[in-house]
Amino acid sequence: ANGVAARGTQVFVGGQIGWNGQQQFESDDFIAQTAQTLRNIVAVLKEAGAGPEHMAKYFLDIDKVQRFPITFVVKSVESEPEILDSIRKQAIAKYKIESVVESYMKAVEEVINVPTLVDSFDKLVASGKLNDVMNEIVIQSKVEFNYLEDEDEDTPEECC
Repeated sequence: ANGVAARGTQVFVGGQIGWNGQQQFESDDFIAQTAQTLRNIVAVLKEAGAGPEHMAKYFLDIDKVQRFPITFVVKSVESEPEILDSIRKQAIAKYKIESVVESYMKAVEEVINVPTLVDSFDKLVASGKLNDVMNEIVIQSKVEFNYLEDEDEDTPEECC
């Protein structure tokens, strides 16, 4: 059985994705959509008088992962086909049932290797938006590690 006993305001945030307030994706870039998703979470928390530092738990719904595409970020200089072949071999070893392996492989939307990541980073630097992304990474890290800031600090400092 599940239960919650608490005092004070509780805010449950779920189902956030990388679109803006007008329900439009401003970019098809995964970094930009991740940043927008985090901004969406922070906006919901702010409306409730809270911030990322007040989050108690952040989790990924595994059922949704099974229904939505998966992106792999791989620390490798191998090509995408080589990486996909390796992922497939690992899936075969783990699941052993071809239909499950096929379902798993169909869920892979994108593979990002080191050369692709470096290229994306170079484009980000050239666009002048590195500071925005770095600030979003700081926010995400604070949420993940439940880092509490001083109360008078509302926004991340310029980092780059």
